[in-house]
Formats: sequence, C-alpha cells, structure tokens
Amino acid sequence: MARSAWAMSESASTTSTVHATPTLALRRTRSDPMSTSTSSTPALAEVGGFRVVRVYGLDEVVVYVYGEMDLATAPRLSNALVAALRSDRRVIIDLAELSFIDSQGIRALVQAFKASETGVAERLVLRSPRPQARKVLELTGLAEVLRIDG
Repeated sequence: MARSAWAMSESASTTSTVHATPTLALRRTRSDPMSTSTSSTPALAEVGGFRVVRVYGLDEVVVYVYGEMDLATAPRLSNALVAALRSDRRVIIDLAELSFIDSQGIRALVQAFKASETGVAERLVLRSPRPQARKVLELTGLAEVLRIDG
C-alpha cells in the first residue's frame, strides 16, 4: 500500500479510529480516548464476532465486513455504508469474511444501493461474497441489480 489510508472500525464495545500507513496504525478506544497503540494492520479485534472496517483510498472506500450480519449487527453496516457513500468515491463492500447474512443484512445492502443510485451506476460493488451470502443475493434478486466481483 503506497498511500496512507483512513479506516474506521465499528463494534458493540468500542469505536476505534485508525490512521493507517504501510507500517503504523494508531488506535483510540472509547474507554480511554487519549491512549494509542500501534499495530501493523488497520483491522482491530472485536468482541462478538462482527466487525465493520472502512478504509478510505484515493478513489474508493472499501468496507470490510466480518462475522455474522443479522438484526443486531446490520445497523452498524448501514451506518458505515451511509458514511462511505457521503464521499464521491466508489464504495466496495468486501464480504469475503462475512459468514452469515439474513434479511436485515439484505435490507442494509438495499438501502445502500438506493442511496448510491443518484451517483454513478457502478459506484457500489460487492466483493467476494461467500457461498451462503451469494445464494441469498441470488434468491433475493440482488445479484442481478448489484455489481458483484469475485
């Protein structure tokens, strides 16, 4: 990664901001906003198995989704997507580590699609959904509406 990036991780226990460079990431936790620690990657450990990380690049925002997306966790994805779509960048939703998605997760993706329709048609991209997520996208018809890479 030749350029610096900005990442935001949303979880039930903490909200952490990460400024990532190729070798350094700073993390601030809600419990101690002045503390910082370094790590080699912008991904942060989470409690509960669900995590959303936004990484802002020059021309795109990649939203990494980890764990199970359901009624309890879908609002965090919605919030992350709303924030990502506020930029003029292409938004890529990386689903490679998403292990489960239910109707509330689909709802979050539909809301993001509707919000992105005012811009460029190729602005919202789903990347690398696992077989369970891909099947849900196909059964709901979203696979025909949303661009899916991988």
